[in-house]
Amino acid sequence: MGEATWNELVRVMPPHAGAGDSSVDWEDIESAWGTRLPDDYRRFITAYGEGGIENFLEILSPRTADGDDFESEMAEETANARGEWEPVPAAGPDAAPLIAWGVDTDGDILCWLTTGNEPNQWPVAVWGRHADTPWTIYDCTMTKFLVKIFGAEFAECPLSGTDLWDKRHVTFLHRREEQRLRTQGINPWTGGANLHVQTDVDD
Repeated sequence: MGEATWNELVRVMPPHAGAGDSSVDWEDIESAWGTRLPDDYRRFITAYGEGGIENFLEILSPRTADGDDFESEMAEETANARGEWEPVPAAGPDAAPLIAWGVDTDGDILCWLTTGNEPNQWPVAVWGRHADTPWTIYDCTMTKFLVKIFGAEFAECPLSGTDLWDKRHVTFLHRREEQRLRTQGINPWTGGANLHVQTDVDD
């Protein structure tokens, strides 16, 4: 992974204090998935962790909090993406060459196209829920894909929504931090009151 890409990602979207998942057992995860995952994704999870970008794009973790890899959102969205892959291989949708790493609020699924034996060269494949052409392939890494969206460097926005398109500053919140703020009655994305949380009021 290019340091220039990583440095640009951190510049536009600096990780907040307490972000990151540094205790991930990558050997166990990659044994469970049957493949090594790209280095830039591993670096992203270490520095940022699972969580949301601008309350629009969710970066998926390969495991749940209790360590069950195949009950994770990554596994769930991977199954959804493989079910939409065309043509579905004769071996069935489980054999489709996709692993999902992100999903947005418009229902787009962001994946790696896992053809080839070198994960660092896997391109990004986007299933656009509202796109005329359901699948579009982008010959770049996950982090480069994000940087190019933030910088509006594609011919058009790859996602159904433009929430991340052409942004000079982008907010990432780890899921832990988002949940912490919500339990305090704070909307984590606006800083205002979270109207979905009831608080006790003395008579």
